[in-house]
Amino acid sequence: MKIKFNYITVLICLFSLVSCILISGNCNAQSNRAEVSFLGEPTYRLLSAVEKGDLEGWTYEINVTLKNIGDKKSDPLIVTLQNETETLIHSDIVVEAENTSKISFIWSTISSEDQDFTVSFSPVNEETPKNSYNGGSTSFSIIIGDVDKTPAEDTPGFELVIVILSFILSMIWFYKRR
Repeated sequence: MKIKFNYITVLICLFSLVSCILISGNCNAQSNRAEVSFLGEPTYRLLSAVEKGDLEGWTYEINVTLKNIGDKKSDPLIVTLQNETETLIHSDIVVEAENTSKISFIWSTISSEDQDFTVSFSPVNEETPKNSYNGGSTSFSIIIGDVDKTPAEDTPGFELVIVILSFILSMIWFYKRR
């Protein structure tokens, strides 16, 4: 009985693993459309800091990455970076099918206060209806004086380690319980 239970458990685990591997490669692209969204948060880095007398100024590079998980390239998009005082625009950005596109803005300020920004994208053609597949927005803040804000790298496969560990612990608990 014990051997049969272990054998069935191992077979179920192997079948699940093989199924996940086979299916995972085919589930990313959306069928016959472009589906654009932000990839992570916008990042920034300080390019230069200038001090002349009582006046200080900072120049930042702000990077936004768009991803298209669809199987068609996107329509031309307008990407807009706005804060309280100004608007920067990049237009005619096309994101290829199942690809990413990085958009960079150069922004300068003499204000020593932290700045809140909104980044948005929408179709260039105003007659194209804006929806969740071709438009969106996100907000972030630049802390003046910070050198950069680049998100930490994710640990790939960390979830898999937790699942395997929980499976092992449940098996140990099951055997000790018997």
